[in-house]
Amino acid sequence: LRTGCFCNPGACQDALPLSDADVLSNYASGHVCGDRRGVMNDKPTGAIRASFGKDSLWEDMDILASFIEKVFVSRKRTLMASHSPEELKNNFPEKK
Repeated sequence: LRTGCFCNPGACQDALPLSDADVLSNYASGHVCGDRRGVMNDKPTGAIRASFGKDSLWEDMDILASFIEKVFVSRKRTLMASHSPEELKNNFPEKK
């Protein structure tokens, strides 16, 4: 399981899609590969990539999908509905 732009910011920019201004703004705000900023200005800064192999089961995929929904999707909806942007920023401190 990996997150981010996978060492290819150009492809990431194209896939999300982020404008040149979005990328430059994120960079000017201190966003770099490997930091914990998954969303900036209400736009994602990367993606989630999961790799499965010959011994993977459908259940493995189901568990991953449930985890992503529970931790990321549902949590964001709950937080967004009940907190101000400043409170949200404090819930997701930057990695130092």
